[in-house]
Amino acid sequence: MLSPMKIILLIAVVGIVFFVARQFRKPESNRSENAQNRKKGDETATEMVKCPDCGTFVSDLSEHNCHN
Repeated sequence: MLSPMKIILLIAVVGIVFFVARQFRKPESNRSENAQNRKKGDETATEMVKCPDCGTFVSDLSEHNCHN
């Protein structure tokens, strides 16, 4: 049976876990805001070209070697 002391300790442990998890989540929220800001137009893209011999997509055909 649960005694009052066990209930108090259980509530304390749950509270500690909650506050520790909240502290670890704070930096992640800042990172997600930074990621959203980057998605708004700071990204650069490289156009990929399909190799006619092997079908692999590469950024530059002059540097690509097919290993058939």
